[in-house]
Amino acid sequence: MQSNSQRITVTMPADQADQLKRLVDAGGADSVSSYVAEAVKARLDRDQGLADLRDLFDRKGTGPGAEHLAWARELLGVDEAGDPQGAVS
Repeated sequence: MQSNSQRITVTMPADQADQLKRLVDAGGADSVSSYVAEAVKARLDRDQGLADLRDLFDRKGTGPGAEHLAWARELLGVDEAGDPQGAVS
């Protein structure tokens, strides 16, 4: 763990926690903490990229049209909220 790390508690569905523990036990990840930290970093990077894009469109004074957004969602496999299509909340 990095020296500037902070310990937190995360609650997740039991089946996901079990799957994650099995993955670590099988050597698919160094630890639960490192797996979660990598996933959080990826999401934060994605959110920052989207914020940068939103700022660009705000400065430009216009954004992509509805048809462009629909195309991008289809290409990325996400719904309007940005969640994977078919995902259950």
